[in-house]
Amino acid sequence: MVGVAPEYQNRGLGRLIKFAQREDALSRGIDQIVWTFDPLQVRNAYFNFVRLGGVGVQYIPNLYGMTSSPLHGGMPTDRLVIQWNLNSPQVELALNGKQRERSADAVAIEIPPASSDVPIGARLAGQARLRSELIRLLRDGYVITGFEGHEKAASYILERLKSGISEKL
Repeated sequence: MVGVAPEYQNRGLGRLIKFAQREDALSRGIDQIVWTFDPLQVRNAYFNFVRLGGVGVQYIPNLYGMTSSPLHGGMPTDRLVIQWNLNSPQVELALNGKQRERSADAVAIEIPPASSDVPIGARLAGQARLRSELIRLLRDGYVITGFEGHEKAASYILERLKSGISEKL
């Protein structure tokens, strides 16, 4: 887990830490790193897909079960699995602050609001919709290749894996 104290967030430190991790992994002959994150966390989605160039490959419902942790806010602990293909063109673009152009048949799936200001019933319904849509698309050969938006309105961008695309991820 990469964590940055709140007073130092939004200064690029998390990205510097991840790129140091990338360099260390590459020096050891490791060319892929995999981790999970909460798919409702828009800031993490932006970081993982835009800033790092990761690819979402699997959705795991309620990975840790229901917990009493205030971090989970009474929600199932769904997680997205990210592959960070360290030598991929997509990661190289991210290193330079750019994103790969998406294919014409890309699909956008809206991320529901996860703020504690939203009633729990609405958050649960939004999570269930996102879970259903992402599981279906990932099962049908799509991967999450990008992210668009901000805290108020955001979407995952999915593309179907086909010849020519997988080499760029």
